[in-house]
Amino acid sequence: MSKPTGSEWSVMLISILFLVNYLLLWQLGSGTITFDDGIEDVVRSGSLPDYEVSALQLLSKNLLSKDTTQLTLTHPICSTEPDSEIKCSCNRKKNQSVCSVTEINLPSKNLDGSIDPSIDLFEKLEALYLFNNQLSGEIPATLGNLQHLKILNLSSNSLTGSIPPNLTKLHNLIYL
Repeated sequence: MSKPTGSEWSVMLISILFLVNYLLLWQLGSGTITFDDGIEDVVRSGSLPDYEVSALQLLSKNLLSKDTTQLTLTHPICSTEPDSEIKCSCNRKKNQSVCSVTEINLPSKNLDGSIDPSIDLFEKLEALYLFNNQLSGEIPATLGNLQHLKILNLSSNSLTGSIPPNLTKLHNLIYL
């Protein structure tokens, strides 16, 4: 086996530098962002309609009480990552991507606020996972307006009142 030449050393060094750079960027990308920063990113990108941005802002405001620190996400809103907390479905229209929130996945986040009635602004919402928190208040009757809702998991919270009767009109609901 012969010793590497100068150009072979250069290729090996460049390859190692690319690998180190990739690993550093990967590590940086695995951090967290605040829910509010995620909303600002969505506003800048214009990927969600204004009414869904408003609903995200109300969700952020109402799920946290004054005693709770900022809610963090492991992935940006509408990320394509499988374990993203806020998932979206996007369609291309006139060279622009138009998205809608389809899943809100915030279990075990120590949320201690309430579920805002504006939750029905997420017209395409298919799954709402808010279990294992300390949410209080009543289950909003407006959940009954979410015709695409398939999964609603609000278990292990401190919610009061009864299940709104209009949830029975959700024909796609398979888990309550």
